[in-house]
Parts: sequence; C-alpha cells; structure tokens
Amino acid sequence: MTLPEEDDTLRSLEVKGFAAFVIGAGGLVVLAWSEPVSIMFKKFPSDIRKAFSEDLKPLVYRMRGGPTCLFLPDSTAPAVSVQAWFRVGSLTETDPLEGISHFLEHMIFKGSENLEVGELASMAESSGGDINAYTTNESTHYDLISMPDKFEGCLEALLDALWWPRFGEGEVRQERQVILSEFNRTYEQPDQLLQYHLYLEAYGPRHPYGRAILGTRQTLKNIGAAELKKYHKQFYTPSSAVLVFAGAFDVPQVKSILRKRRKHFLTEWPKPGRRKMPKVPLPTPLKAGPRIVVRRGRSGTAHVELAFEIPPLTHRDAPVLEVLGIVLGAGESSRLYEHLCMNTSLMFDVSTDVYLSGGPGLFFLGGYAMPENVEQAIEQILHVAKQIIEDRPLTSDELGKVRMNYLTGLEFRREGMTGRARVAGYSELITGDPNYHLNYMRMLLEVDANDVSAVARRYLSPSRLTAGVFFPKGEAPRVGVRRIRNAIWSGFENHLERKRNDANQNQGVAEKSTASRRTRSVSPQRSYLKNTRRSVARNTPIETKLPGGGRLVMLPDSGPPVFSMRAVFLGGQRNESARQAGLHALMMSAAPMATERCPSFIHTKEVEGLGANIDGFSGRNTFGLTASGLSAVMPEVMERFVELLSVPAFDKDDIEFARAELNAERDSELDDLGQWCRFKGYQLLYGKHPLGRHPLGTTKTMAAFNQRVLRREWRKRTSPANLVIAMAGNFDVSYLEEHLPKMLKPWAASAPPKTPALQLATPRSLSRKRFRSYKIDGASQSHIHMSFLGTTFHDPARHALAIISAALGSQAGGLFLELREKRGLAYDVSVSSYESLDPGPISIYAATSAGMEKLVIDLMRQELARVSYKGLGDQEFQRAKSYLIGGLSRAHQRAYTRAADLAGRFVHGLGWETLEETKRQIERVDTNTVREAAHYFMKSSKECLVIVSGNTLK
Repeated sequence: MTLPEEDDTLRSLEVKGFAAFVIGAGGLVVLAWSEPVSIMFKKFPSDIRKAFSEDLKPLVYRMRGGPTCLFLPDSTAPAVSVQAWFRVGSLTETDPLEGISHFLEHMIFKGSENLEVGELASMAESSGGDINAYTTNESTHYDLISMPDKFEGCLEALLDALWWPRFGEGEVRQERQVILSEFNRTYEQPDQLLQYHLYLEAYGPRHPYGRAILGTRQTLKNIGAAELKKYHKQFYTPSSAVLVFAGAFDVPQVKSILRKRRKHFLTEWPKPGRRKMPKVPLPTPLKAGPRIVVRRGRSGTAHVELAFEIPPLTHRDAPVLEVLGIVLGAGESSRLYEHLCMNTSLMFDVSTDVYLSGGPGLFFLGGYAMPENVEQAIEQILHVAKQIIEDRPLTSDELGKVRMNYLTGLEFRREGMTGRARVAGYSELITGDPNYHLNYMRMLLEVDANDVSAVARRYLSPSRLTAGVFFPKGEAPRVGVRRIRNAIWSGFENHLERKRNDANQNQGVAEKSTASRRTRSVSPQRSYLKNTRRSVARNTPIETKLPGGGRLVMLPDSGPPVFSMRAVFLGGQRNESARQAGLHALMMSAAPMATERCPSFIHTKEVEGLGANIDGFSGRNTFGLTASGLSAVMPEVMERFVELLSVPAFDKDDIEFARAELNAERDSELDDLGQWCRFKGYQLLYGKHPLGRHPLGTTKTMAAFNQRVLRREWRKRTSPANLVIAMAGNFDVSYLEEHLPKMLKPWAASAPPKTPALQLATPRSLSRKRFRSYKIDGASQSHIHMSFLGTTFHDPARHALAIISAALGSQAGGLFLELREKRGLAYDVSVSSYESLDPGPISIYAATSAGMEKLVIDLMRQELARVSYKGLGDQEFQRAKSYLIGGLSRAHQRAYTRAADLAGRFVHGLGWETLEETKRQIERVDTNTVREAAHYFMKSSKECLVIVSGNTLK
C-alpha cells in the first residue's frame, strides 16, 4: 500500500478560477515543443493553437427526451468516470425554500424505487470506485467512479437514484439533522462565515448568489418531502441534464442503456426541460461601494477578503482577469506575496480567487494577518493592485510564468480522467458548448500586458468593491467599518504619492537581482527531453548508487511529459526531543526558500517561471524535498533541487518569515475544531512520545531555532548515506544516471560521517482507558475522536486494519451508515489507520449535535465490538477490499504518488512492492485475520476518547 506517512505541507503555486477548473481536468493539451524552454514563448501566441489536441473533444449525443451525453472514451484508463450535471442551485430557488437544491442532493443518496439507503455508494465502492456530489449557486454535480468491469451496473444504479428517488418523511427528517450538522460545521470556520456575509453584501439578499447554498435554519424547516418531490419534478428533467462519461467504456453499450430508459423518461417528464442556463440577474446590493463587512469570533488570525464585481465566464475579459489574479497572488513570486509577506511582513499568507459563473462573478484579493496589521494590509493590497494600472504593467517574465504554469497544470492533470469529464460537463452546462474551455484557454494564453492593465482599470474600482474582515474576538476592538473604509480609500488614493519611492526601491532590487544572477551558474539551453532511453517495465524500479552511499530509485513511464522527484531522509517528528519540537517543520519550511548562491526572491521567480515546484516536507518519520514539473525543464529544476539539498541558505530573514508563518498556523488551529480535536486525541494517545507533541512545536521551542541551529541540524541530519532520491514520471533515465551523481559529488565529499538516527522507545500500550473533554466557547456542535495504537510499516496486520477502516468509515461503511444515513446523527464521520515506524494511530471521528455525544460514542463502540467478535459480513468485507484496491489503482496514476511510495519504501527498508503485489496481499487477507486484528488493536481497554464541545462533559 502507499505509505500514508507524511503530513506534507507543501507551498505550491495554486491557480484558481475557471482556468484552474480546466487544468484540474486534464487531457486537454498535448505539448509538442521541440525548442528549449527559455525560448519557448518567444513565438508562443502564434503556436498555441497547435498545442491543443483536437481528438480530445468529447463526442456529443443529444438524446431525444433524455440527457445530453458527452463521451470521452479512453481504453487505457484504469477506471470510468460518469458525471451528472443539473442546472439546479441557488439560482433556481425561492426565498422560502433557500437550500432546497443542496437538500435534494443529499436525498439522492437516500434510496430510490430499486435502491436501499446507502446502496448506491455501496455499489460504487464494490466496483473499486467512489461517488460524491456538490451543489453550487448554479449547478448540482454528481461524480461516480467505477472500475470498467462493473461500470454498467453502477450506471444503472445512478440513473435510478437520480430520476426515481424516494422522499419518505422519516428519511427527510433525519437528513435535515445531517444538513444542520453540516451547517454548524461550516459556519464554525471563520473563512466560511466571512464568505457567506461577503456574498450576501456583494450581491444583495434578494439575489440568488446572495443566498446560502446550505439554506438557513428556518428555511430548512420549510422543506419537507412534498417540497422536495415537487422541486425534483420541476428541475431534474432528464432532457435538461448533462451526462459525461470518461475512461474505459463502450460508447454503444452506454447509448443502449440510456435508450432503454427513454420510455420511462417521457412518461415521467413528457415536456422537455430547457437546455440553457436560466438568466442570472444583476447584483442588487443594498449599499453603494465600497461595501464593508466586519465580523468577530473565534479565530487565531484576522481574515481579509476584498471582492470586486466582475462579468460572467463568457465575457471576453474573464480570461484576462484570471491572468491578473495569478500575477497578483498565485505563488511566492506573486506581487502580493512578495510585498505583503516577504518585504513588509504585514500578512502571513495571501491569495487570489476568480469566481466566474454564468452570471456576475467576484475577483478576490485577501489573506491572513495579525489584527493590528489589517488596515495597513488592506491599503497595501490595493496599492500593489493599482500599480498594474498606473506604473508597473506586467513583464514578459510574469506572462511567461502564467503560461508555463497553465501548461504544466494541463499536463499533470492528464494523469486522470475525472477532471476531463468535469470540465466538459461544466462547459456544456454553463455555455451550451462542451468545447468552450478550449477557446477560453487559447484566449487566456494570448493575453498581453496591455490587456491586463486595461482590465484592472475597468474592474478594480471602489464602486465594485465589497470588503470583509473577520477579527479574533477581543482583538483590535477599535477597528470597525469606518476605519476599514478609510484604509480602502487610502489604498486607492495614495498610490501616486508612492511612485517615486517605489521606483527607487525597485531600482535597488533590480541591481541586487543582477548581482545575484552573476554569482550562479545557469544551465545551457537544452532541447526537449525524449522519453526514457532505456526500455524498462513501468513497475520495475531502477536503482543506482549515489556518492556517499545514497540511492537513486527511478520508475519511468511513457505517460504525460511530467516528472515528480523526492529526496527523503529518516528523521521527522519522532526524532525530536521535547526541546526540539517543531524543528523539522521550521527547517523544511526555510530550507527550500533559498541557497547560499541564490536569495529567495530570485530562486522563487526562477522555479515558478519554469512552471515547476520545489517544496519541503516533514512528517512523522522522514523529511526532505520534493520537485515536479514538465519533463522539458527537468535538468533546470534538478540543478536547483540539488543546490537546495547541498547548500540551503537558511537566511535569517527567511527563517523569521517561516517562523511567523508556522506560529500563525498553530495559533489558528481552533479555526477548525474537528482538526483540533484529532490533534488532542493523538496527544492523549501518545503522551510524552514525540508523536504526542504538536508537529509545529510551541512558540518557545520555535524561538530557539536560529540560523546557527538550523544549519547545524541540517548538516547533521542530511547524511548522504541516508539519502534516497525517488523519481517517477516520463523522464530521461540516462540523463539522470549521468548527471545527478556528478551534481551530488561535492556535497557528499564535504558531508560529515553518517550520523545514526535517534531511535526512540515505542509508545507503550495503554493499560486503561483515557478520556479528555474540552470546552470551547461558541462551539455549535460536539467533536468526538476515539483512537487506538495501531501498527507499523512492517506488520502484515496493516492490510487488515485498512480493510476495517474502509468497512466502517467509507460512504457505504457500517459506522457511516449507522451514524449518518440511518440515524442522521452526524455529517462528518471518518475512520482511518496510519502506519509508522512506531505504531501509528487508528482514528475514529464524528461531529454531532450537543446532547447526542453518548449515543454516538455507544454506536462507535457497538460497531467496533461487532467487528471484533462477529467479524465483517462477506458483502462488506469484499466491498472494503474492492474500495481499497480501486483507490490504490487510481492514486498510482499520479507521478507524485508513485514517487512518494517509492521513496517511502526504500528509505524505510521495505523494498519495492509492485501495485499488483500490494493488491494480492490485500486479497489474501481473510475475515478471521480482520476479526483478530480488530480484537487485538481495538480493545475497549486501549481506547482514548476526546470530546470537544461547547459544554463541559464527563
């Protein structure tokens, strides 16, 4: 199985908006560049149309009286994705029934004329797949994945659930409680609560996009079986739906299944539904801009959002706005990150988002800051944004970064088929053209600096602005609407006064940049790398010795031209003393920022300019670096990767920035009470063992890690003999074998002798139950975490525990069915088992309403007792196996997963195990082994129980 060991916190360039939706789809672009990357974009605009592969357009079948079908067949895919899209959301609701679209989405899983409660999810998981659903302002989307051999049965079940659901009053009452639990969970989180109020203020309470997708407590009471049945009849008309199929399936057979349903479609819905999106009205805010929302509550930091009204997805300015968003806030070389986080330290993190839909959208700028910095942060966000209009237009390097990152994202997403289905379905639903995304991406990649400046001038204005701030309760009490408004006007009005000072500062930065570039060697231009020159089976890794005793392990393939690289050392949280808590987290946050020969602001721009990503990670047992990108840029990325490994700078300013960022993250953990409850559970389970400490340490321990300490610890812990570098994807094996050892040789020669890793005592098994209760003011529900000490990487029982986790915690799992589907006691229910060098945790979690804690805990214990003494039933046992095996197959389509699995297995001394061998090991597990594992590991006497709620519980 894939080692689920590391809680990798990666700082990657995140692209948002419709184009992110497209690159999240995959399979849209086939790159055929033969020029060096450094000159690739000199003739980019004229060649971009040739980069799109026409054969990836879906086959369209508009069935009379039935849904529009889009087919994306791929016989090489390991699975099939079928998605159903409906033009149903807040846009189709009335005020008294606000939230009914989301309510109906839940009821689709509650059985039909031919399906029992939970049977749809059970069929999907028994096929090795999964199913999920989402509701937005304008659409409802169902996504089912299945293995090819059982796809047709899953399709029949999905059609039955979508168009012939049951609406029993008892089921509706129970599901209302589940949705209220989801409601409580959502609005306990500051960012979600702020977003709700911001949308309400920006669009107005009477506008569909101003409504809450979940509804309100009052409107949920108005929704009963009769209302749901009527709404379903009106808006789930088959002829208005879009079905998308992607993967290994037979098109004629799918058409045959659908044609058999046509008679039933026409009987139930004799009148055809509309195949176009309803018209979206213009926003009707109650106030003129700038509109301001200020809220206070439980939070570790202040949340800031500035949202500007923008046109719909189909407007010609939409792709230009996405480019503007990337340049301002995507990645560590973005303008907002550089100015607000690195230069002024006013914010811990920044982000941009472009909400594009069938109606008016919103352009978001924001992030997290200390409460006392909010006013100045808002002023500076607007200052940086206005620079694009007045005196600092986009550079050719910034445009190149945008294009490279989109193309990189497109190639990485070709590793799966679900995203391909998603983007085709959404394009058809919103625009009526399943290929709209192709033209959209062409427009986006041809945007120039003048286009971006013009669009910024058009939309970044006070009249279009709605600003929202969420302050921690009790912090910055004097900062209210008036002072936020003053900061906004200051940001808009004072820009020109700063131009001269900024020009002088930029000149100094440019001079520093030039000097820095002179001190590093730059790779010569290389032609596009062909696929592996050595013919190697995909499941057979190639192992090569590295200088100093390390190992290079490669798993090449002939898939999309992308690679994923991982350098890993033993260490991590389990190798930290109490005084060193958080050491690896800070070390691996600061190490990838710069080298001794290249400062952070140059290094980041170079890497992101290549469309690549280099990050650090630290987990329970290991730490190291990761890198990924297009195969074409692998040599350039590898040089920077090796330089970070050999001579990380640990610059004092970089360390202080990373420390502040991690401290803010730790201080904000109460923003998510579910996650905080899990951490408290692990703390109780492991006690004084390192895995019981916070992975980010404490403010006191973090303060002790200065430049000298980090450089010393890096040199001591990164021994060449302990190094494993894993490589997966489509890359040139011979190039790596020839050049990587040469690059590492100077580092290996100067490194100290091998330092043995600190081997700590294994956590002691519990002699009695342990219990803790935490009262959190304002908590609207109770979070319950039950845990047990599990097993290690080397224990064969790990497969049995994985089967138990799937049998209980998946959507068709016993505990999930009992708590959520049958009793309506919880929205969030999960069961997991993680292995480690030490026994990992077995975790059971649920969030429920106040007063229901005892019942939920009793049901948890009953399910565990059932598995421990009676064992799993044959059907749930086989379903859990199929679910695990199918999930592994899909995950291993990604180069990142294969590289992580490869590195983990070799660094822990487990040796290589093919995916097929892992599947066989899971298949060999029998019901007695599962029952014995449950009885041994999940005894009631070994239980650790934590409850986090608004009340004090015993």
